[in-house]
Amino acid sequence: MNVESPGIQRAQAAGHRILDRLRDEGRLSAIQYESLYRATRRSGEIAQDAIIEAGAVTEAELLKFLATTYKTRFVSSERLAKASVDRALLELVPHRLAERLFCVPILYDKRASSLSIVVPDLEDDVAKQVQLVAGVREVHTYIARPASIRAAMRKFYFNDPNAFGVILATSGVGQTSSTSALGEIVLTPGSNAAASAGSELGGFDDFGSLGGGVPKKTGVVAPRPSPKLEISLDGADWKAPEPPKAAAPPPPSVPPAPLLDVIGTLVSLLEQGRGELRGHSALVARITRRMCDRLRLPAAEAEGIVLAAAVHDLGNTTSYHLTALNVAKFDGHRIQAEKSLGAAVRLLDGTKLPASTKTTLESLYERWDGEGLPARQKGEDIPIGARIVSMVETYADLVANAKNPYRRVLQHSEASDVVRQLCGTLFDPSLIDGLRLAGSSAVHGGFRARARVLVVDPDADEATALEMRFSEQGATVFLATSVESAEKILAASEKIDLVVTEVDLAQTGDGFSLVNALKRGPQGDAVVVFVAKRHDRATVNKGLELGAVDFVTKPVLPEVVVSKSMQAVDAAKRKRKGGGLSGSVRDMGLPEVIQVLGQTRKTGVLRISHASRTGEVHLENGQIIFATFGSETGEESFFRILLLVDGEFVFDASAKPGPRVINASTESLLLEGMRRFDEGTLA
Repeated sequence: MNVESPGIQRAQAAGHRILDRLRDEGRLSAIQYESLYRATRRSGEIAQDAIIEAGAVTEAELLKFLATTYKTRFVSSERLAKASVDRALLELVPHRLAERLFCVPILYDKRASSLSIVVPDLEDDVAKQVQLVAGVREVHTYIARPASIRAAMRKFYFNDPNAFGVILATSGVGQTSSTSALGEIVLTPGSNAAASAGSELGGFDDFGSLGGGVPKKTGVVAPRPSPKLEISLDGADWKAPEPPKAAAPPPPSVPPAPLLDVIGTLVSLLEQGRGELRGHSALVARITRRMCDRLRLPAAEAEGIVLAAAVHDLGNTTSYHLTALNVAKFDGHRIQAEKSLGAAVRLLDGTKLPASTKTTLESLYERWDGEGLPARQKGEDIPIGARIVSMVETYADLVANAKNPYRRVLQHSEASDVVRQLCGTLFDPSLIDGLRLAGSSAVHGGFRARARVLVVDPDADEATALEMRFSEQGATVFLATSVESAEKILAASEKIDLVVTEVDLAQTGDGFSLVNALKRGPQGDAVVVFVAKRHDRATVNKGLELGAVDFVTKPVLPEVVVSKSMQAVDAAKRKRKGGGLSGSVRDMGLPEVIQVLGQTRKTGVLRISHASRTGEVHLENGQIIFATFGSETGEESFFRILLLVDGEFVFDASAKPGPRVINASTESLLLEGMRRFDEGTLA
């Protein structure tokens, strides 16, 4: 298939919007979203396929979600693979048209002049274009996985019997005991207009459906095609209508997505030798993107600001780390900031930087009170990008760099409080709530804060790519090339959470002998994932028999490895803790805990103990519905729980939540609690 076809381009853009919806509804964690977003932007893969292949969501769950979103029905890969389509139907929608629009016909009711097709999304009116060419009265559109649509084209148009082989192996087929559990229905002849030709077309007789959903169709009665379209039933004289004009390329001021990824990777490589600051720029860029999303900045402006965040440290050739806080606090940092101001802009000047990138970098050391560098801009006269990045960079330095002004790595709540106290002098006070929420999810990344990962691979390039991707997600990464070097790291290191290893290693031994030794030693409960060039059945089976949770075949995008691996780490931690989230309030503040539970749409009871007092927060699908602390109940008790800086917490997913007495959203409750704390109205 031509990857440049309008249908593919449409599906790629729609796929990123689907990723956003899954993130916003809590079905993807922040880590999963970023890994998948990067992978699809870099590879051009359509997001729906990447989500399924990474194991983030099963095909059945994703198709059900899309059917709900688009108010239509869905067709699983398993159903589509079993279908047979009559040649006469394919002649109504010739291959060139199907390829250009990225759709496949599946049913035709001659009596009703009704045609049914499958598409990856409903974000463009493909049905009307098919209706015009095929000359039918109406067109029904159903949702299917993009890879399955490609396979269906090969099977139906070119009689490829193996078209669905790989897809069925990665679609989660067989994971549910009955398709009816997902609300699938059987369309028998006569049950509706779209299905009445099912028997004529050779056994395609059922679709997945979400209860109450109806297939989307064109509402226009189309006349038979005019002679100008030159259509005949055998398809020999068919001439494709003029394709729609390609979308205009983005203006020069908008950095294309691949450029952002390349620059991010190059900066990560440059930071490999920065010690405590390794991964700093990636963290600043990650939080900055979340801040821009929350502020709903225009896409072009936001991309330019994120680019500035990624390159903000370029050109600083001294050992000083220049943040807004350091420049304000230390004379040496201020002098160096005066010398290096604008260095990144000068280094990248030949790349035609976006306007928002330049203004952000040139005003990075301006202060809200007007006492900054270089132009003493004040308040909202400072470009929004500079206000965001200066605040985020200071926060990132506090939570990840032990050489910050406090000479220790601060917890999220501590760092947020430091930044809050600087609002009104250094920083824009209106941004602090956004930083608290964006910073929390970026630093903690769900349940996996500060995971320790050992990557074992003799290929330096592949090992470095994995190291960068794991580091970007907040993990501490160790690299080894052989069994011997890996065993030394395991013996000398604290608890290792994850081992990602090749099968074929340097020197003596292989990945299998390494895992054998690992399972017998003190690090035996580490999660193991094989990422290997060898993928014959015997090799894969041996790896899984040794206790690996996954066996991934090279070549593979590092983002996919990271997403799969960290999901396995999460699952292992939950299993060890009986399925719940638990820990110390000092290690993970309660606002962060509650935000994680909200983002992952958890139902259950969060129990908190502090000294002689106990409290509970009850959640239903991620929303807080009840809270109690001591003798208090309702919202006020929840706000008092947020104040705790010590104690223990445990989330019980098996507990049934109490009655709903709180109606505000989780995010609004968190923001209100922070506001009260800042204003001193909570005692």
